[in-house]
Amino acid sequence: MFLLRKALRGERRAFLDPIEIGVKAHTRKIVRPRWRRSCGCASSPLEVTAPPVPRLFPRTPYGTSVWACALFEPFDDATRTHQNEAAVRHGDETGWRVQSLSEADRSSRAWLWTSVSDDAVYFHIDPSRSAKVAHQLFGTAPCILFLVCDRLSTYKTMARERDSAVILCWCWAHQRRDSIHGAAGQARLTHWCQG
Repeated sequence: MFLLRKALRGERRAFLDPIEIGVKAHTRKIVRPRWRRSCGCASSPLEVTAPPVPRLFPRTPYGTSVWACALFEPFDDATRTHQNEAAVRHGDETGWRVQSLSEADRSSRAWLWTSVSDDAVYFHIDPSRSAKVAHQLFGTAPCILFLVCDRLSTYKTMARERDSAVILCWCWAHQRRDSIHGAAGQARLTHWCQG
């Protein structure tokens, strides 16, 4: 507090001494009160418990503050910054239901985007499957990025707009699936597809 006063007064010495802020995490367990009836009245329940506190994910022991904690925001930025240094990343997106979207008079469908480097995984939920989201996750890398992904047009658009800074590498699992479908649907291609 003394250093802070010195800095506010504009003294030159205060700028040489660093000011640090420490934040301590703590665990808060919420115990719901319970009342047990002490009379023999059959018209009232034997025990009454306060209603549970709403949770983001009902079947977990963790409250909303764990998932929405501001302390995790630096990890979010640090993970994306770290991944942008990787030359090879894997990207994918899959359908994901978000209940709060349907409450806002729209579809509850969103997309869970995944970015995987050799030592980090980043998840991002977005109501859009557009190239704008792909740019946010993969388009800010300062070096050439080899992105292993499926043939979704979103990735193609992003790579084209990044002007060869993103090189798309098609996923072999999708290539194999196409060969299996080709072998099953075209008898004359069966030998070639199996090869």
